[in-house]
Amino acid sequence: MIKWRILLIVLMLGSCFIFSAKSQNIGTAEQREALFDTLIDRTLRWEAWSPFKKRKNSIDYAIDAEMLRDDFVNASSEFDIVIALQRLSNLRQDRHLFVDEDFPRVVTSTIKAPILFWPDFSDDEVRVFALDTARNFSMYSDTQVHLGDQVIKINGIETKEYYELLAPFLRFSTSNGSWWAFAETISTKSSIFDPELYPFGNTAKYTLQRSNGTNYLVSVPYSNDQHQFTGKGRRSLAGYELLTQTIDADMYVKYFEDNIIVLLLWKDFENVANTVLNIIRTARENNLLNANVIFDISESSGGSGAPDLIRILAQKPFQTTWGNVRIGDYLDDFKQDFSGSVREWLDNDVEKARTAGQEYSPNVPFKLQYFSKNSDGIMDPALERFTGKVVMISGSNTGSQVDQCVAMMIDNGIPVISLGMPCGGYSNTWEYEPYYNFPEGSDNWFEYHWNIGHTIRPNGEVLEGNPALPEYPYLLSSENFETYYDDMIQAAEDTLLNYPVEITCTLETPEIRVEEGRLVTDFDTKLDYQWYQDNEPLEGETGRILLQSPKAGAFYQVEISDRFCSVFSPTFEWMVITGLDDILQFKIYPNPLINRELILELSKKFYSQISLKIVDFLGKPVAFYTTGKPQDNQIRIRMDDHLSGIYLMKLYHQDQEIYSTKLIVK
Repeated sequence: MIKWRILLIVLMLGSCFIFSAKSQNIGTAEQREALFDTLIDRTLRWEAWSPFKKRKNSIDYAIDAEMLRDDFVNASSEFDIVIALQRLSNLRQDRHLFVDEDFPRVVTSTIKAPILFWPDFSDDEVRVFALDTARNFSMYSDTQVHLGDQVIKINGIETKEYYELLAPFLRFSTSNGSWWAFAETISTKSSIFDPELYPFGNTAKYTLQRSNGTNYLVSVPYSNDQHQFTGKGRRSLAGYELLTQTIDADMYVKYFEDNIIVLLLWKDFENVANTVLNIIRTARENNLLNANVIFDISESSGGSGAPDLIRILAQKPFQTTWGNVRIGDYLDDFKQDFSGSVREWLDNDVEKARTAGQEYSPNVPFKLQYFSKNSDGIMDPALERFTGKVVMISGSNTGSQVDQCVAMMIDNGIPVISLGMPCGGYSNTWEYEPYYNFPEGSDNWFEYHWNIGHTIRPNGEVLEGNPALPEYPYLLSSENFETYYDDMIQAAEDTLLNYPVEITCTLETPEIRVEEGRLVTDFDTKLDYQWYQDNEPLEGETGRILLQSPKAGAFYQVEISDRFCSVFSPTFEWMVITGLDDILQFKIYPNPLINRELILELSKKFYSQISLKIVDFLGKPVAFYTTGKPQDNQIRIRMDDHLSGIYLMKLYHQDQEIYSTKLIVK
């Protein structure tokens, strides 16, 4: 489903309409009634009704729809028809379905109040409370709003009655979803809604109740202002370090003494394949593939590609969701939009089911996105993935792909625990969206959506209206909203800390070398550095370059460390030798010798040969080397591979010993 269309309808929930003086294209009463009958008939024949939703929500579409007949037949304007279409579509109680209208003489704009509300799920009846106010709220009202206070009345109407008036214009599939939609909409004014909801014109009046039972009134304007809010109720993410961000997810890490927890804050399903690659690459580079994972998907939008994500969290093969279509006379037109495996399935298996008079087609795994029609729908974990334990946090104010993702996670037993709230209970298999002109020959048109198939959870149940339930429900309320998301992350942490992560040191021994007269080592932004002189730490010397000038005859080391371990470099002796030519100075490193290459670095161009003798501590010569003339003020001597141990190294110039020191060869 194209997301901009969904956004368009969401925006229309808060729109007011302006009309031109042109005549209305509304057709005759007979034409309006024929349109109504067509939509009802096709809904009854095409819609894939969920048995869970019909039972839980007591939906009897044929009876309820008949009560809206007069809205169509007696429409007196294009505006009336737009409202009637919205009410009829929303009667199906399916958040995934909407009407996309283009009536050129009906123009929309959105106005909002500078206050936000959230639903309170601590009661069996719909309740909402003040979540946040605009940063400049004092410009709109002299009344101070205490966040968390319950809303008793909206524009003078009791909250329960206001909900009943507004609900026909909201899209939802579960009661949780309807409460979210309601809470988010009451700060919005739209003439697409019943005018009875706005008795004070462009002024919103909210009666709030404090915890002690005291009521107070807040009056603020609806306006086109772009409000900036304070961000109450958001995650603090204390102790978490942000590692990477993509359009779909933010990846954080938190380190403990014997544990590592990666937090995947999932936001969307726009480009999952690339997001997953980025997450795994980041985990590999930071040595986090064995970490435990908090998978927070409680506020994610929809899209596609959930199995790609689950593959990096699962430790064993998992069952994906399934889908089917309801057989109907729309199929010949519907299948024209498809090719490849989906078109072949529609032309063959679905056509055979229609010929046989079946109500639904055979089920196929995950809409054939990953599998052939005959596959068992089992997907293997990714070869490179997180190998720790997973805790999942879900929520009700989410997109359709979240429903599938959470159902696959829970039904396959992937999280060690799941907590939060159930998802929105979307229908999210195939949909059919034909266009209609009304009246025929006019420039008015609309696109009406039908859910024409079931999504089948891995446990075999229909998904629509039947989201997977978290093992540990945690309900949002006016009492916990400020710490709601942090509390769930803390609960997830507490669980994962029972599963220690093996932490290994992967640091390699650093080398000290000379660059432009300074001591340096390799650079890594993820590491900490500390330099030592003669075994004492040097204050302020915590970078890859030793800032102070080395002292003649001093011994230097650098310590590199991450959160789990530290490693010291071999000792480097800074040597300055004078008395040759014009005060020749040079350095000899590394010592201890690891890679068999000894470097003599000269302070200036030196044209004579230098000899080097290696003797043991009994004075017995072990090896003898004569250098060529230096190149670029450096002499490199390759030591024999058989040398290993502690020796004396003596340097000679013109047969005169000029220097000797202990040499360790590893």
